[in-house]
Amino acid sequence: MVFAAPAVFLSVGVGIEAVRELIARPLYSWLLLGVLLVPQSALAAYHLVVPRYRHEARPVIEFYEAQRRPDDGVVVQCVAEFEFYATNRDLPAIRTPDPARRLWIITTSSGAKGFDPEAIAKLAPHRPYLGGEQAYGAGAYLFGPEIPSSR
Repeated sequence: MVFAAPAVFLSVGVGIEAVRELIARPLYSWLLLGVLLVPQSALAAYHLVVPRYRHEARPVIEFYEAQRRPDDGVVVQCVAEFEFYATNRDLPAIRTPDPARRLWIITTSSGAKGFDPEAIAKLAPHRPYLGGEQAYGAGAYLFGPEIPSSR
């Protein structure tokens, strides 16, 4: 992106000039450009001071790889991202989890804010929560084998 920045600035400049020339009255052209550019420029300036925290999948997947057992089941939110960061490409992530074995739930998508606490609450009566790791929205959560129902 560093190398693309000059081309982006030149393209924006050419576009601004084209819009300004299309609108006959200079005042209206500058108003339109202000409406289009000021909000995004303000947001960019704000994030120069206040950083955006993106999810960080690497430590979460490293935690999973250090703690997992060969027979653990895995449910992954974003398989492509998981495969990118995982050192072991032979993943059991696609198989159906076995109720008699431990289950990992790994969330790595930047749109997620970690695993939904309501989902943990729904799994809790069926599987004990054994622990996990979170890093800026990504998470690896380990659940024990299913608890036999007492019917």
